[in-house]
Amino acid sequence: MAPSTYRQSGLVRREGLPGYTGEPASFLLHTAPEGPPGTAWATHTVPVGDA
Repeated sequence: MAPSTYRQSGLVRREGLPGYTGEPASFLLHTAPEGPPGTAWATHTVPVGDA
């Protein structure tokens, strides 16, 4: 599951519709290093709002 810039919804196994969680909206930022093949990428989660 990845973050979204919209409200976060929870996938909880229970009766009824899933609700929204208190997590702030966010997005993923991937950075690719300059280097030889096989060099690790870095992923950052960036919050863009308050819960």
